[in-house]
Amino acid sequence: PFAYEGIDYGGPIDFDSPHLSVQGCDSLVHVSLQARDSSFRLAPEVLLDSSNWMTYDTTLLGCQPTQLQLRDNSSSISRIWTFWNTSNPADVQSGTDTLFTSLVDSLGSFSFQLIAISKEGCSDTVRRDSLLWVFTRPIPSFIWEPDHLSIHHPEVQFFNQTTTPSDSLPPYTTFLSAPTYLWLFPLDPGASSCDSSFEVNPYYSWEINADTGEYPVSLIAYLIHEGPDSLTITCTDTATIPIRIVNTYLQFPNLVTPNGDGTNDRWKVVNLLEMGEYSMNELWIYDRWGVEES
Repeated sequence: PFAYEGIDYGGPIDFDSPHLSVQGCDSLVHVSLQARDSSFRLAPEVLLDSSNWMTYDTTLLGCQPTQLQLRDNSSSISRIWTFWNTSNPADVQSGTDTLFTSLVDSLGSFSFQLIAISKEGCSDTVRRDSLLWVFTRPIPSFIWEPDHLSIHHPEVQFFNQTTTPSDSLPPYTTFLSAPTYLWLFPLDPGASSCDSSFEVNPYYSWEINADTGEYPVSLIAYLIHEGPDSLTITCTDTATIPIRIVNTYLQFPNLVTPNGDGTNDRWKVVNLLEMGEYSMNELWIYDRWGVEES
């Protein structure tokens, strides 16, 4: 649509408008109003952590950080994207490519505006306030006792130390529940299969004489948020820490060569003291005839 001298021309038209000067001279204004290319109608598309493009009037929820893409699918020859954090107007980004990509690493609600220009020189603008709402993830962490496990005593008590950054949560955030947890305990160092637990601080024991090595234990934490229009999203994160099970069987050397070459210079019972499995012990030494040495 085009307005000229108080007249609204709503469609394609050619018209001449004569203008007279005070001296009686005339000038002719020729206006040719063309139809905008129908493919230029702005209807941007949005992509969020999936392969399905959505219309820009969709309300999206994401977990920090969130990958967002905006696409101008019109026949515009140039454009200006503006993307900002409604909760923090100083947090603003811009771009001119057909595909606008942003890694949103802050909390808040995010809006965008697209100004596009067609090949005829016509411009159009679309804007969407609070298109994307970004929520915090839990921060999973855990410790355990004892620090080192042996094949004789492969039992361990886990202590959940997961936190949620509640001191930086935006005002729109509502927790629907406290964090929930899933523990995964690999049955062997190769993690080919696992046991699981939903307890907050589980106690777990591997089989006696389990294979030695590192067992990558995982804690998965889940946090459910409620956003606008009663929409919900579950944000999750995982912490994986290897738990080491060592061999504590006593190993007795069968020779000693104290010649200073660094090999077998000392006679030492391996694993006698290292893991604390044999804190009380005594040693008797006999010669080849069975006589106890004093």
